[in-house]
Amino acid sequence: SSAASDVYKRQVLGFGLFVTAATAMLVGVLPALQAAGTQPKQMMDANSRGLAGGRMGQRIRSGLVVTEVALAFVLLFGAALLAGSYNRLWNVERGFYTEGLVAMYVAPSVVDYPEPEDGERFRAELEERLEALPGVQVTRSNQIPLTGSTSSTTYYRDVDGEEQEITVMISIVDDEYFELMGIPLVEGRGFDGSEQPSGPLVGVVNQAFVDEILGGTSALGQRLRAQSDEERFVPAEGRAEGDPLPETTIIGVASNVRHQGLHVPTEPKLYVPVTQNHRTADQWVLKVQGDPRAVMELARQAVASVSVTTPVRGIEVIEERISASVAVPRFRTLFVVGLALMATVLALLGVYGVVTFAVSQRTRELAVRMAIGAQPGEVVAGTLRAGLRLALAGVVVGGAFSVWAGRLLEQFLYEVDPMDPGAYLLIALVVGAVATGASWLPARRAARVDPVSVLNAE
Repeated sequence: SSAASDVYKRQVLGFGLFVTAATAMLVGVLPALQAAGTQPKQMMDANSRGLAGGRMGQRIRSGLVVTEVALAFVLLFGAALLAGSYNRLWNVERGFYTEGLVAMYVAPSVVDYPEPEDGERFRAELEERLEALPGVQVTRSNQIPLTGSTSSTTYYRDVDGEEQEITVMISIVDDEYFELMGIPLVEGRGFDGSEQPSGPLVGVVNQAFVDEILGGTSALGQRLRAQSDEERFVPAEGRAEGDPLPETTIIGVASNVRHQGLHVPTEPKLYVPVTQNHRTADQWVLKVQGDPRAVMELARQAVASVSVTTPVRGIEVIEERISASVAVPRFRTLFVVGLALMATVLALLGVYGVVTFAVSQRTRELAVRMAIGAQPGEVVAGTLRAGLRLALAGVVVGGAFSVWAGRLLEQFLYEVDPMDPGAYLLIALVVGAVATGASWLPARRAARVDPVSVLNAE
């Protein structure tokens, strides 16, 4: 919900501010502590490298860089998990066409249409007006996938002479529903408009019904019995009170549809025709050729032309509704990706700065080594090793913390292993590449040291 999303965003913002403040304090306090622990004699000693070049300073710098690399590793790992999860979630098989669909809820007013027959007359006229719109096809149901509406009921079936109670989601649909929504039938047939209240009751189940309730056996010809007369129209003539209710015969099997959410597994479902159910189907779906938003105002006008007192509720483009349903995972992913990129840049600058400073402190040493025969390639390799040692230490520390981070993020992941070894290897390679790139320029600078100029200056 919107309120829950706002709370989540405030929590994330608060966490970000806390991390920022903690980082600023850490970066400021450590050099201050180092300075406070430095003796005046050390600072005045000509042979000392002072505050910047001493062993303690080198350890602190290296420690900070290792911390930066470890933090970058953890955040990159988390970003990879969340990005992979979001990609799988967005591209999950939805089971129906979503492009060019507009959903709206329009129910006839009981004041203006007090009798069921009046309501059906309203729906027939509205359907005619909507289908007259250019490039528009119409179907309706009591609930539309991924729009938040659900309904379930209890049925009974005979299993080896014993009555089995089952709970299934139920969708009341018209005869155009499967074709217009692009829901394929994997077995049998759908509704054709010939289903009448006084005729044999029929239904279509989904593949999840076949797999979970029927154990994979064919559903065609299977019979289900409704819980009460309120669930289905039944031929009342000649049926005494207490007689068993008529049975619904399964005539087809539809493929699975993600109904309650992209991340929610498909549950067993029974589709029944609007002509054989007491409950109304006032969720309308318009399939539009072109921009679906362009037809929304025309749809409102069509409703008003039938009844000015009947409101249009919840009209929306289904693709936009689906996008809104994953807004929180998308925000979470982008936020962590942004943090990971910033941490990676900081790690790159940290490695570059430490290696560059180390080269500047070792200029005389490098000059002497090159004067007695060291090759530039050896100098480059040695400098790169210094940067990669820092990166390796950061990867080890970050890898350990990533186990904890993966467990923390597990509740937000969809079909992604929080301990994915491939992700660990990928992030380690990325961090190694960043450290190598950060060390390359200082290494090349070290290899270009002129021994004669340096030693003459000494």
